[in-house]
Amino acid sequence: MAVRYAWSPGARYSGDAQKVGTEIERIRKAGAGMLEPEAVLEHARSHNSVLHGYFEWDDTKAAHQYRVGQAGDLIRAVQVDVTRSNVEPPKTIRAFVSVKQGGERSYTSTLHALSDEQLRAQVLATAWAELLALRRKYEHLEELGRIFAAMDDARGVSGSDVSPS
Repeated sequence: MAVRYAWSPGARYSGDAQKVGTEIERIRKAGAGMLEPEAVLEHARSHNSVLHGYFEWDDTKAAHQYRVGQAGDLIRAVQVDVTRSNVEPPKTIRAFVSVKQGGERSYTSTLHALSDEQLRAQVLATAWAELLALRRKYEHLEELGRIFAAMDDARGVSGSDVSPS
């Protein structure tokens, strides 16, 4: 059986995905079928590794990138309780969402984004993109067929209109 590796849609990587996938599979086999990120990183340390160029090896830059990632994790971890009336219980939602404004991606409060027509459209488009990505990831599971059909119904499309990517 021939295996062809490719980058996932939206992946921020370039280069030969076939070489990367083949190398990662080799690492998995060397690990008795188990693949741990630590093993991939350890293998990538060698300057001769196909994977080496996919990592930041300057510790100062890597530390900064790691902290920026932590800041993003922190922002995404905050929730807010929203009360719409005195009768309904509060609903907990993410406090901040990622949006693009002025060509730059940043976070804004979810409540602000949902009250602004353009930002709300972005949030909804992102939600649909994430749902469709989840569908592509799990479309082989028949048990989720009813959920996927409900998604199609909500979007007003038939199952045949959904690209299988």
